[in-house]
Amino acid sequence: MPLLDHFTVPVPLRQRWESFRMYWAAMIGSHFNDLLPNRFHTIIDKHRGVFEGLPSREDKPDLTALMQTDVRDVGKSNVSCFEVSFAAELEVAVVDLEDSEKRVGVIQFVSPSNKSTAVHRRLFAGKSANYLAKGIGPVIVNPVASVRANLHDSLMDFLGFDETQYRGVSQDVAACELVDFGSSSRIDFWPHELRVGDSLPTVPFAIKELHSVSLALEETYAEDCRANNLLWK
Repeated sequence: MPLLDHFTVPVPLRQRWESFRMYWAAMIGSHFNDLLPNRFHTIIDKHRGVFEGLPSREDKPDLTALMQTDVRDVGKSNVSCFEVSFAAELEVAVVDLEDSEKRVGVIQFVSPSNKSTAVHRRLFAGKSANYLAKGIGPVIVNPVASVRANLHDSLMDFLGFDETQYRGVSQDVAACELVDFGSSSRIDFWPHELRVGDSLPTVPFAIKELHSVSLALEETYAEDCRANNLLWK
């Protein structure tokens, strides 16, 4: 099933990315629940997790009431207010049921808001880097063509790597894995450029304690398209 255009307006309702990716994430999760040992389970985590804000001088004394503190002791000058926006995040996470449900693998689905500003891109990269620091190699699925920015680039910049092969690619899938040698570590990357009309790749999905398993994006994407009655034209 070739990659469809989920972003160029007008987009048919069944093809809109924010809804379509929820079905896709659920199908990937179901696939790995059938494939992985019973010790592991996949969850779908959708939340607003990236912060962007600017300070405001506007006083809101009701905040001090929530702290149950006498306003005369606090003073309005100590109240800081921020105008904030949050980018939507969607992840398929594999958790270890025998180890306090800790995350051991994660697939990050990119939304336009994750790429909309330099702050959002950097914070998304920071979260991916934090997963790597914990020994979790995320897979970043980025078919967003409506915003010409690459989160693989942002992650490379965040980590301080001078990697230029995929600079400027707007749509991509990037799989990552941390290889630990004890005294040192290495990060392996498998970036793949995406284009509308192309088939999706199969990439390694790093899961702690299991090393890597195959993530066949094409198979689950095609299943999602069939479930939503979408056909390539």
